[in-house]
Amino acid sequence: MAGRITQVFYKGKRIYIHDFKGLSVEEALVIIPVLAKETAGKNDKEQLIILDITGGKATTEIVSAMKKAAIQIKPVTKKMAIVGITPLQKVILNAVNMVMELKVTPFDTLEQAKEWLIKE
Repeated sequence: MAGRITQVFYKGKRIYIHDFKGLSVEEALVIIPVLAKETAGKNDKEQLIILDITGGKATTEIVSAMKKAAIQIKPVTKKMAIVGITPLQKVILNAVNMVMELKVTPFDTLEQAKEWLIKE
């Protein structure tokens, strides 16, 4: 799992990037709970997070794993953005956001996501 969460400093703010790019369904199902546990265990209680799922799949199993992970990390998350999603995945994200009262916001680029995250 090394290297799947990186931290960058953008305009003086720490942003954690969770890298799910190009994972197979099987790999993602192993990595999602590990990254959630790692995120929830950080001392940083107001994390700014970007999920990069470029090239990822949106299977029922992945969506379920992401929902569980979101519940686990919600207490330590200030704002969360997502990049690399398809139009169909945006529809799924909107449904998950409504049901789980999440505010994961989609963006086309990492740069756009970073700018949104640092705005108060």
